[in-house]
Amino acid sequence: MRRSYSVCVKQIIFAAALLLCAGALAGAQTVATVYNFAGGTTSGANPWYVTLVQGTDGQLYGTTYNGGSHGKGAAFKVTTSGTFTPLHSFAGGASDGAYPTGGFTLGSDGNLYGTTQMGGSGSQGVVFKMTTAGTVTVLHTFNAGTDGAFPWGAPVLATDGNFYGTASGGNKNNGLVYKVTSAGTFSIVYKFDQTHGTLPIAPPTQGSDGLLYVPVAEGGTSFCGTIVQLTTAGVLNNSYSFPCSSGGSFPIGPLVQASNGNFYSTTQNGGTNNEGTIYQVSTGLAVSVMHSFGAFFGDGTYPSAGMALGTDGNYYGSTAEGGSFDDGTLGDGLQLEQWADGVCECSAVQRQGGEQRVAAGRSPERNEQGDVQRNAGEVCGAFRYAHDGDGAERRYVGMDQGDYGVGDG
Repeated sequence: MRRSYSVCVKQIIFAAALLLCAGALAGAQTVATVYNFAGGTTSGANPWYVTLVQGTDGQLYGTTYNGGSHGKGAAFKVTTSGTFTPLHSFAGGASDGAYPTGGFTLGSDGNLYGTTQMGGSGSQGVVFKMTTAGTVTVLHTFNAGTDGAFPWGAPVLATDGNFYGTASGGNKNNGLVYKVTSAGTFSIVYKFDQTHGTLPIAPPTQGSDGLLYVPVAEGGTSFCGTIVQLTTAGVLNNSYSFPCSSGGSFPIGPLVQASNGNFYSTTQNGGTNNEGTIYQVSTGLAVSVMHSFGAFFGDGTYPSAGMALGTDGNYYGSTAEGGSFDDGTLGDGLQLEQWADGVCECSAVQRQGGEQRVAAGRSPERNEQGDVQRNAGEVCGAFRYAHDGDGAERRYVGMDQGDYGVGDG
């Protein structure tokens, strides 16, 4: 069964030290559980679509969709050694919302900014800020008919000091991009239409050119999703419609810009096997499919949450299904690495169960396993996966060396 959005397999916080594509052989991956969510009133449950953010105090902050004192989600902090502190339990009323998704964005003021999918005075979600001590202030309450509803993730901090996010609802329920200040002044930046997309799930990404780039899950010329390029004032500069089929469809992961100026992300569907793609998009919105998932079972299927750029220059991601047990793929992650000589040489990967799967580049186009694809001789991609010796499949999103992430069952 196909799962929508981001699906993980264990309710854990874990640390991952990863080393990929670094010469002839990379070291074994190291994954250590930092904290297990217990649900109930003392702990949250189901950290959906969440990437942890590190506060100015060095601790890691995040949210869970369920659990907490009221069963409507919680905010927490955890040290890198696993000391867990619940900070806030969402009650679902006008004062704090309910069911937070997407974690936090760290503001320049040291506060944490996030959204809930429900709650607020209209029960359609809120934008809130929270101090590192857990004090929550609602900045805006959504109303679907006028200014959106049911946001999927935290707004991003732009260079102008404002926060920009996406929500459903708005003009004919096609969704919108909004701006909110740290003081709670809210305004609609852009309202979507069927032509330029509908149902935005990913937050905007601000490019080095100052423009906002937003993948939109549906709508467009072929009704398979779009990417729009906006100014922070809401002027539409350009748009791209995904063509469905091999060109990809249903883009719900945020874009990440690389040092070459291009952006990278995933579509949950489409591609050669209609099981998702990795794609590259230029600032001119020229899109190239870099990899189609589902070519072989271990490759994974339905990548939902996009990718994160690690400090080693690689990109990391996950798939919701596929892999050895059809429960998703993980491990050393999804990597796209630029090579000056146009040759991709990736390393052997050590599974935790003691088994190795070698994926060394054999040609400029693809390796013997068929999991390396190239674009104009610049980028190579491969998906790695691993499982514990007890056969329990695990995966994680957005890991770089020494990073921390969350998984959900």
